[in-house]
Amino acid sequence: MALDRLFRLKQRSTLANRLISGGAWALGAKIGTLILGLMIGGLLARMLSKSKMGDYIFAQSLVVSAALLAQLGLGPTAVKLIARFYAANDLHAVKKSVFHIMRWGVTSAALAAFLFALLGKNLGVSQNIVALTAIWVIILTIQKLLAEILRGFHDIRAAAIVGGASLGGLITYITTAGILLVIWWQLGAIELNVVFALIVISGILSLIWGSIHLYKILRSLKPSTIVSNNIRARQILWMSFPILIDSIVLLLLSQSGIWVLRAFRPSPEIAIYGTALRLATLTAVPLNVINAVTASTIAELFQKGQTKKLEFILRGLATLAALPALIILLIFIIAGANILGLIYGDFYRIGAPVLIILTTGSVMSVAAGSCGQSLMMSGHQKALMIVSVISGLLTLTIELLVVQQYGVIGVAIAMSVGILVKNSLMLVTNKHLTGIWTLLTFRWKQYIPLITKS
Repeated sequence: MALDRLFRLKQRSTLANRLISGGAWALGAKIGTLILGLMIGGLLARMLSKSKMGDYIFAQSLVVSAALLAQLGLGPTAVKLIARFYAANDLHAVKKSVFHIMRWGVTSAALAAFLFALLGKNLGVSQNIVALTAIWVIILTIQKLLAEILRGFHDIRAAAIVGGASLGGLITYITTAGILLVIWWQLGAIELNVVFALIVISGILSLIWGSIHLYKILRSLKPSTIVSNNIRARQILWMSFPILIDSIVLLLLSQSGIWVLRAFRPSPEIAIYGTALRLATLTAVPLNVINAVTASTIAELFQKGQTKKLEFILRGLATLAALPALIILLIFIIAGANILGLIYGDFYRIGAPVLIILTTGSVMSVAAGSCGQSLMMSGHQKALMIVSVISGLLTLTIELLVVQQYGVIGVAIAMSVGILVKNSLMLVTNKHLTGIWTLLTFRWKQYIPLITKS
């Protein structure tokens, strides 16, 4: 009995240390990329015209979208499979999973880049940057998959360095921001093709570092001493398909506003919406950090059937994430216009109402907690796919109905409504299928012993 109790305490300590250490790295990296991202946006807003800034935001949106589609939903599948097989000490299955995921990812990235180069001009991307943005699609796709594979090994530090944010990872952000700062200081202006060339070069540096790091991890794995799971490439792709559909809907929720504005409104309005959207994502930082750290842990605890423990962890973390999100919303309500003007310039102050609306939607998502992550990691990807399709189509429909009459305000409201609908459906569906709630809790007193002990 004493040995059994000691073993359980050691397991609990290992899990806590992993969450704390990984959380610290994920939070630090997220804050770093956000600060650097705002710095990059602010510099570009000053070096590019309003119209060119709108073109940059639109082109970046297309690249991020193409890269997300090119991942084929393999990222969450990578985390789930690697964490499961790694915990079971099935190292042969771990290596096979990594091999299959990277093979599918590289093939898909190359195809997506080819189509992007072929159709880029018809999508509204300037001819002189089509080739660069197509290359960026390949780099960003592989960066994201590398980061998810590393997260499956519980290596949150390396995942954040390689590909933890929209442009990539810390290496990409630090290099891009540093060079842009020098160009602004020396020249005061920049061309769009130079911007994208700089991002591509920074991404290549990140890929080199991430590939070497993953190779070292795989090389350190010893051969399995147990009967290995026969994981196949088609099986992985089939598991990822519902997540791919959810990714497509995620694009509708996060990027369709930019596309709809591009189709019906002038470029400066895209710049207003895009800059406000970037600031609004500040509220999602705590939840993104939690999702980055807990993905492999969720898969592991579901595998062990420890759902009560998992619910306790996820609801506590959702509450912790909601507090700073609400504070940021309050700050934006009071001083949103001043903040926009300070970061991007006086022209962007008029985006304050858009910022408040988008931030409100983001806060609702944070309050719901890791419900989508829970569905994915527990094997209920199809249910998540259905919820995502319903909410995504609703969001796009509302955006198309309101864009001409209400412009950026209408599009922002449509996006927030879509976020509310999606998270409400995910919460209920997750409770029905897994038996756990993930939303914030007001029973905070039960977490006090954990805080005081730490």
